[in-house]
Amino acid sequence: GEGADSDLSIELARYSQRAEKNLKNINDINKKINYKSLISDPYKEVYFKFIKNISNKEFKLLELCSGEGQCSKPLIKNFKKIVFSDLSAKSLDVIKLKFKNYLSESIFFKVCNMESLPFKKEEFDLVVC
Repeated sequence: GEGADSDLSIELARYSQRAEKNLKNINDINKKINYKSLISDPYKEVYFKFIKNISNKEFKLLELCSGEGQCSKPLIKNFKKIVFSDLSAKSLDVIKLKFKNYLSESIFFKVCNMESLPFKKEEFDLVVC
């Protein structure tokens, strides 16, 4: 409905504004923000270990709601074929700069709403969020 569209616009503006600020200070982003402190310990223990344990370089992986890559480093280190997706193009731009040394021709970025994904059924071996 109309309220959902409004909420989506507010969310997009909020994340894009934060990413715009971080893009201006990209050289300081990893020093300034300790992403590990933003993610609770049980989540880190379960999610990051799960990613490492199931890693398969041949899997094609989709990360939904990638944001600015707060949880993307284990993905880049353990998978070759990745699509990072987010509602905010600017947030994806932060990931591109943050992980520029890891990027390859098999890593892609897609601006999209996770409620209406533009991918084919069974296109990915693994979807994470």
